[in-house]
Amino acid sequence: MQDAQNRLWRLLFSLTDRMKDFRNFEYSPIELESAFSLTINQTRVIRAVWELEEKRGGEVTLKLLSEYLRITAAAASEMVENLVQKGVLKREQSRSDRRAISLGLSDAAKVFLQRRWDDFDRISREFLESIEPEEGKLLVALLERFQKKLRAEEESLARQQ
Repeated sequence: MQDAQNRLWRLLFSLTDRMKDFRNFEYSPIELESAFSLTINQTRVIRAVWELEEKRGGEVTLKLLSEYLRITAAAASEMVENLVQKGVLKREQSRSDRRAISLGLSDAAKVFLQRRWDDFDRISREFLESIEPEEGKLLVALLERFQKKLRAEEESLARQQ
């Protein structure tokens, strides 16, 4: 069982790395530098801002972001500042509260992420077209179960803190 667990994690990390590397081959040198200079925590912040923008119509505050990521406001502020300097995030005055600052993805980051999603969609579609429909359904179902298990573990850990 331990061997299967190790193979699963190695496979998931390998697939993730290959997808990232595949997309980065088509970027200009500036985009490559930006893509590779992000830390794992910075990509978590970007993903969180993307998700919160979708849910809240663009009104993402530093407080909301830190709560969503379960990090201190100081840690969120430092990461946001680094990402603003890299041109990935932008700060704007909140539309609902003139005293607040709203965070969002820069236009360049939105284009970058959309291209990645388009590539992932294409590769996934091509792969699923290359296997039997039942295999594709089983693969998706198993990955969804695995994701559900990971989310349950995250929630359990968060409740313990």
